[in-house]
Amino acid sequence: MEHIGLFLLTLYLGRSGVSAADYPFDADYLVPPKCRACDVKSCPLLTFCAGVVVKDQCGCCPRCSSDLFQPHVEPHKPPPAERPTASPPEPTFTSSGEACLRRRCPRFKMCVVNQQGLPICTCSSEFICQRRQTRRNNRNKEGLVAICGTDGVTYPSRCYLKVAYCNSKRRIKHKHDGACMTDEVTDVRGGKDTEKDKPVEAIINKIYQNYSEMLLYKQEHKRLGEEKRRELKHRREERQRENKKKKLGEQNNLRLRSRRMKRRNQSYNMFRFNNDMLFGRQTQWSSSQVRKSKI
Repeated sequence: MEHIGLFLLTLYLGRSGVSAADYPFDADYLVPPKCRACDVKSCPLLTFCAGVVVKDQCGCCPRCSSDLFQPHVEPHKPPPAERPTASPPEPTFTSSGEACLRRRCPRFKMCVVNQQGLPICTCSSEFICQRRQTRRNNRNKEGLVAICGTDGVTYPSRCYLKVAYCNSKRRIKHKHDGACMTDEVTDVRGGKDTEKDKPVEAIINKIYQNYSEMLLYKQEHKRLGEEKRRELKHRREERQRENKKKKLGEQNNLRLRSRRMKRRNQSYNMFRFNNDMLFGRQTQWSSSQVRKSKI
């Protein structure tokens, strides 16, 4: 139809004497809208054809000559561009030293970075003390002098005392060099009062005193309860004995009354007759009785 319209337009211009150059027209109108510049990459992808593969009306893209079993034509898609992969988040701190710069740990605790990269405060291990001790022994050829702590424990070195102080909840200080004496150990374990431990010892003694008083009160209450229970049991037994006596007395009275009534009934004869006269005379047998006795 487009070609026919173009032909009629040229014929009209020729008859009317108007040249095509003088007639204003759009250049894109002469080119069909579907037949633009050929771009093979934008052509649909032909996957199956029952006939012959030919070019389309624009002579650009391949098309199947047969419409029988024409498959779905998939448009040609260019390969997807490579997307930039997201790089893993860079840690804020490049080293444990930078991570622990803003972390303040208590005394004798050291800052360590965990697996999540967070700084935490922890106590050092005794293996560090062993390594230091072996190094010093190799250098000086002399073993370290043991020290005695305020808790009555002998430590091989100050490093061990610091580790014990860090892991325990009480303060442990260096008392003197050398092993602790027996008196010092008993002073700590036996509970002798010191100037700094007097308030704590007073509280402990008060708690122990209250606890002992509570135990005595419980024992006294238990003893009183046992006496009361014993008294109630004695009263209950007495009451049972009295009831038993009453019951036995009633039974005895009934028994005696029945015996008395029996004797009275035996002595009383309701049908009075002369037994001597009955047993003194001879029995007279009738002829029928004699005949039956012989049989």
